[in-house]
Amino acid sequence: MASRAIVLTFILVNLAYVHVAIFYEIILPRRSCSVENSSYAIFLGIWHLFTYGTGPPLLMLVFSLLTIRHVRHRRIIPVMNQINQTSTNSSTDRNLIRMVLVQCLVVGLTTSSYAGDQWYTSLTSNQVKNSLQVAKDNLSANLVGSISAAGHSATFFVYTLASKMFRQQLFYRRQERL
Repeated sequence: MASRAIVLTFILVNLAYVHVAIFYEIILPRRSCSVENSSYAIFLGIWHLFTYGTGPPLLMLVFSLLTIRHVRHRRIIPVMNQINQTSTNSSTDRNLIRMVLVQCLVVGLTTSSYAGDQWYTSLTSNQVKNSLQVAKDNLSANLVGSISAAGHSATFFVYTLASKMFRQQLFYRRQERL
């Protein structure tokens, strides 16, 4: 079953990016690939915004909410503890939903910046640039790429620092040390 999913994913990703092989042109004197068609550059920017900027956070949100819903319906609660457990469950559910929303927001913002940089790169690829502008573009691409990659791992720390329970424990430990 897992091998079928891997093969299907491989085929879908290759089909999704077949447009790159068709519309990119190799420029030999500069040894680079660029987009000569301006309408394709606009399409590519929108494509990157969808596939990197909004696609993953929306999928994360949908699957996370479905997981929370599934876990909520699968709980087995003894009859005697049902009343006390209901308030605890709603608090836990609120915290989980808050965590999912923060995670999707952080990932969405960081990956959208990467998509914006890709759009800029594709729109300006056929312009002649001096060495300083090329260095600025490379720096921007590296910074935005790093921020985009860090966005996926930083969500845990963002939620932990935003959590009321974490802040209370942090201040309690600090008071103990003083």
